[in-house]
Amino acid sequence: MKITSCSNWLSMLPTAANQAKNITGTLRQLSDDAVSASTSSGCCQKVHFLGSLDASDNDYTAQDALEQQWYAQSKVSLDFSEAPENQPSIQITLEPSQSDLDALRTKLRTDGLDSGVDWSELDFAFSALHFDTTNNMNCFQPEELGTKLDYLTSRYAYLKTTFSSDSSEDAMEQGQKLNDLYQTTLNHLASTYADGVGGFLENNGAGGETQKFYDSILAQADRLTNQYSDYLSSHADYAGLSDSPDQWLSSDDAYMAARLRDAVQTDSGKAAANTAYSINDMELAGKYAQQLTGQFTSINNNSEAVLTENEESIGLDCASLAMKVNVFIEQSGMGGTMADTINSSFSGYLENYLNQMNEQLQAQPRLYAEDERGFSSLQKDQVLAVFRHTMSAYHESGDALQAILAGANYGGAIYAQKRESAEYDGIYRYSEKFETSYWENFSTAPNQITSYDDSSSTFQKYDANWSAFLVSLHSGDVDNIDFYLGNRGRLSVTRTIPQTVPEKLNIIA
Repeated sequence: MKITSCSNWLSMLPTAANQAKNITGTLRQLSDDAVSASTSSGCCQKVHFLGSLDASDNDYTAQDALEQQWYAQSKVSLDFSEAPENQPSIQITLEPSQSDLDALRTKLRTDGLDSGVDWSELDFAFSALHFDTTNNMNCFQPEELGTKLDYLTSRYAYLKTTFSSDSSEDAMEQGQKLNDLYQTTLNHLASTYADGVGGFLENNGAGGETQKFYDSILAQADRLTNQYSDYLSSHADYAGLSDSPDQWLSSDDAYMAARLRDAVQTDSGKAAANTAYSINDMELAGKYAQQLTGQFTSINNNSEAVLTENEESIGLDCASLAMKVNVFIEQSGMGGTMADTINSSFSGYLENYLNQMNEQLQAQPRLYAEDERGFSSLQKDQVLAVFRHTMSAYHESGDALQAILAGANYGGAIYAQKRESAEYDGIYRYSEKFETSYWENFSTAPNQITSYDDSSSTFQKYDANWSAFLVSLHSGDVDNIDFYLGNRGRLSVTRTIPQTVPEKLNIIA
């Protein structure tokens, strides 16, 4: 098992050796520095450094706890023999045999486990409980908000209850140390999530959202802590260890916290008292922010778009996005307050999106005299004309695909007129030089297929895009919901269409 990163990791070797007890056979999250390095090129690795969140899953079993103890008691070997130049690596080999584990289990059943808190392990585990909203939210995982809050509050509640049962001065000091670590971790978790998601909403016209998210996360943590603590006060043997030979597990707070999460049914859809949002609301808003941030960023990453996309196709794409947001709000289980917040931010987002596209047009180099006219500014009123016509059809029928067809008939006719009009002569996005198959093959597949993405008509791509969106939404697979506007090449690149999509999905709001 090897960790390869920046040279400044050399200073971490003593810490790495001491904390290698957290390794469980796979590396699952790089440190912040390593994540930044790996994502600078757009590559996001969804892993947790040294397994610090292994116990966050409710299925953290007695076997997992046993292996964790084996790692804690094993030696660490640091091997630099295969390290690339200027890229030192840490080679850690920990592979217990079944006989090793059986022997350790026998020892633990006989001798028990030290009941003291392993503060280095706890601090290390808590250090992963934050969110990365940098790099255009490439590595942001909003669906983990509830998981991380459950993990943090269950371990805190269990240890807090343990310390409160002991009136000694040492226990009081330990309890204060726990409170300090918990508050620091919670504040970091809340601020990183609130700054990313609330900041996105504020940038698009919804005021005061960063503070609302921060306050809501802190209130949700209080609610969960109280719920876990109340349960502990009346369920002494909730882990079922009173008659078990594995009494040592009661001294493993990570295991006991996992069983506590098993036993207590928390409600992620419940808003805490005097706060705006539930955990579910905030996770959904996080996915909305992540997806629309990605779409916004794609403008800068796709220079060809400013040459090939025209006001009519942009208007239809924006309407498709607006309809997805509408369905997402109505069918995701989102609360009314959050729905109002997202609705209030979307018009601002659309304005910012069109402004960014226009900035990209103006940023194109003027190498020839005709470029000045070729890169003429985007006419937003013409984009909005197609957008509004499509949305009007949607509100009348409630059927997104029918609305897209209505918008295409309207926008396609305008596009054809512009192609024949001297008023648009010389504007690249209406010239034959930069013509694409978007309008020509809107309803029928092209006769000549030049690439995978050309094998379907434009409407078929919209249909597939909507089918994938709805399947993800209705299956509860919010993590894979795709809001992206793209229906041309981007669709097959950014989206895997489910293999079991019905021939026709009824896209009714």
